[in-house]
Amino acid sequence: MNVTLLYTFRGSLAHRYPVDYEGRNSNEDAQKIKEVLKSLGHEVSLVDANINFYENLKNIKTDIVFNLCDEGLMNNSQLEPHVPAILDVLEIPYTGANYLTLAICLDKIRTKEILSYH
Repeated sequence: MNVTLLYTFRGSLAHRYPVDYEGRNSNEDAQKIKEVLKSLGHEVSLVDANINFYENLKNIKTDIVFNLCDEGLMNNSQLEPHVPAILDVLEIPYTGANYLTLAICLDKIRTKEILSYH
């Protein structure tokens, strides 16, 4: 299976922000997941969720995207829903929540109203 790991590269910010707000290092996490998937016989590509990720994904043959973009598109958490939206446009299956769920969850008041209703 061809698997793409879509993650937020912490390149130039790595020296100032080596980990995210939950204490994870997305560079290390992506590398570790890649090693495990390769050991299971999968072809694995790493793609940074930067301004070019749409074009990069169009040029990769992938069966599924492992969406590791908790920091959103280009390290902007407000753009987190855009990642699965673009994957939907490209008709690439992916792990994690869809764009609507992520967009609703960005609005904590609306999320609380929905959860209280149900």
